[in-house]
Amino acid sequence: MSTNRVFDIPTSPILGNLDYWITTNSESISHNYLPLKNLILIIVGGRSLAEINLETNEIALDLAPFQRIAFFLSSRNRVYIERRTMRKIFSDFDTLGIIFNYSRFKVGNLRKIIEKAHSKSVLLYELEKETGGEVILIHQKKFYSFHEVCFLRSNIYEVDNYVSYLVSKLVDFSDDDVWKIKTILYEVFDNALEHGNKFDSRKLIRSEALISNNGFHIEVSDQGEGFSFEVLSNPPNKGGPKGRGLMMIRKLSDITAIKNGGTTIEIFVRRSNTYTINLTR
Repeated sequence: MSTNRVFDIPTSPILGNLDYWITTNSESISHNYLPLKNLILIIVGGRSLAEINLETNEIALDLAPFQRIAFFLSSRNRVYIERRTMRKIFSDFDTLGIIFNYSRFKVGNLRKIIEKAHSKSVLLYELEKETGGEVILIHQKKFYSFHEVCFLRSNIYEVDNYVSYLVSKLVDFSDDDVWKIKTILYEVFDNALEHGNKFDSRKLIRSEALISNNGFHIEVSDQGEGFSFEVLSNPPNKGGPKGRGLMMIRKLSDITAIKNGGTTIEIFVRRSNTYTINLTR
């Protein structure tokens, strides 16, 4: 993912394009997209481990080349497993976990970890600590741990309380990520409150926040007049704060999107404590 991109998009991608993603602690993993077959290949150490069919939403798992490997499924639906071939084929699941090169393995302990983990990042960390192995979690569908749309009055105390509330939801982010997101939130809501709605209590601030396995995503809209994109391309005014907040937001976030003539800003901050591969179409 390239950092500090600014672009204009007509619709919010917050709940879109989350068909598949992978979280892993393995440094030997890579992926390859085959456009003609619409397949994603998951490769570990140069050997193919999984094949994701983006048309049928099936995953074929090839365990033959690997030693000391185990896998588990988490699903709220019925899981389809193809047994006629040596390969395991799954569909309609939430998470497929694969553990290999492990030094210890107790099924009872793993079951407790899987049942109690409140997020995919915590699950990855706990499985690695328990087994001493490499862990791959393949997530399907639109999994997210927090999603909320909120309308706030243009009141500094109400906005401050809501920022604190959002920060309290970052329970499994690294300390650096929490600091970045907290700083971004104060800057974003400050801009909407002061420069957008100009402290007019009759105007509202709309916030849509999502915490997913990939990171923190938020879209904030005000009822102001917007601003010119030139603010983003020119350095901040020496005589005042105009543009400084936006420059800081761009510096700290992985993606910054300006929409609706400057009345809406969308920001994404990727988790730094997990290695994530996006598998969106």
